[in-house]
Amino acid sequence: MKNILLILTLLFTSLGLQAQIDPYDEMKTNYDTYSKEKKYEEALLTAKQMNAWALENESDTSLRYATSYKYMGNSFSNLNKTDSAIYYFKKSQRILLDQNRELTKINAVIHRNLGNLYIKAENYEAAIYEYEKTISLYLKICKEEFALHAFIYDNLGVLYMEIYDFKKSFENFEKAEKFYAQNINAINPIDYANNQINIAVLYMKLGDFVNANKKFENLEKLLLNPEIPNYGTPKYFKKLSYCMNSFGKLYLRQGKIFEAENCFKQVLEIDKELDLNSDNHGSHLINYGDLLRLQKKYDASFNNYMLGLNIFLNNNNHYNTAKAKLYLAHLKSELGELEYADSLYKSALHILEDKFGNNNKVFFDAEYEYANFLMKIDKIQE
Repeated sequence: MKNILLILTLLFTSLGLQAQIDPYDEMKTNYDTYSKEKKYEEALLTAKQMNAWALENESDTSLRYATSYKYMGNSFSNLNKTDSAIYYFKKSQRILLDQNRELTKINAVIHRNLGNLYIKAENYEAAIYEYEKTISLYLKICKEEFALHAFIYDNLGVLYMEIYDFKKSFENFEKAEKFYAQNINAINPIDYANNQINIAVLYMKLGDFVNANKKFENLEKLLLNPEIPNYGTPKYFKKLSYCMNSFGKLYLRQGKIFEAENCFKQVLEIDKELDLNSDNHGSHLINYGDLLRLQKKYDASFNNYMLGLNIFLNNNNHYNTAKAKLYLAHLKSELGELEYADSLYKSALHILEDKFGNNNKVFFDAEYEYANFLMKIDKIQE
C-alpha cells in the first residue's frame, strides 16, 4: 500500500512540475540554444513563436511581448539582414515606449544593438546617436555597471575616430579609461586591454608613434600573461588578434616591414583559434596581402586579397567587399593589368554608391584613387 501511495505521490508531483513549466521560458531556452549553436533561422522561428504566445496569453502590454521583437531583431542581425534587424529592434522600442518602459535596461540594449548595426551600415551619425542614448540610459539605470559604461564610451571613441573627430574620440576613450581605472578590481583585464588598444590606434592615426609604441608594448605584456582571466578563450584570442594586427599596422606605417610581417603572421595563426569565416579574419588577410604587395610578392598578395574578398562576399559585407576590390585594383594596376584594374575600381565605386551613397568620405576616397588611376593611364597612353 505504501509503495502505491509513493508512486501516486511521485506521479502527481511530476504532473504538477510539468504544469508549472512556463511555455515562454521554455521557448526562450530553445532560442538561446539555437543562437549559441548559430542556428539562426531556427532561433528566428522560435522568437516568432514567443511573440505569438505572448500576444495571445499576456496581450500587447506585456514586457515579454515587447522583448520578443528584440529577439527577432537579434536573429535577423545574426543572419546579416540589417534592414530587417533594424525594423524589429525599433518595433520593440516603440512598444516599450507605449508601455512606459523607456528607462529599462532592455531599451538601452536595443539602442546599443542599433548602434552596432548602423556601424555595420557605415551610418556613423546614426550610430553615434544610438550610443549616446545608450550611455544616457546606462548612467540612469545601471549606475554600478561600470563595464557597460566603459564599453559604450569605447565604442563612441571608435566612431568619432572613424569620422576623423579625434578630439571627441580621445575624450570618450579617456572616459572609458577612467571607468576602468576607478574600478580596476571589478573589470576584466581583457576589456581594459581593448580600451588601451583603441587609444594606441588613435595615437598611431595622429602620427604619435612614441606613445602608440608604449601602449602596444604594455598591452603585449598584459595579454601574454597566462594568469589573466579568460586566458586562452575565444574572447582572449579575439583581443590578442586585434592588438597584434594594430601593432603590425603601426610597424608598417613606420616602415618596419620585417616587424610588421611577424605581427601579421602571428595574427593569422591566432585567427585559427577563432572563426576563419569572420570579417575580422578577412580584414587580416587583406592587411597581410597589402604587406606582400609592398614586398612585390604579387602572387601571394593576390591570393590573400582573394581569400579576404570571398569572406566578405559570403558575409554580405558590402563595405569590406568594396575595399578589397580597391586593394586588388591597386595590385593589378601595379602589374600593368589596366583593364582588370579599371573594372575593379568601377565595381568598388558602384558598391559604395549603391549601398552608402556618394556623399561620404569613403566614396570620395575611392573616387580620388580611381581618378589617380585614370591619370596614370593617360600618361601611359601619351
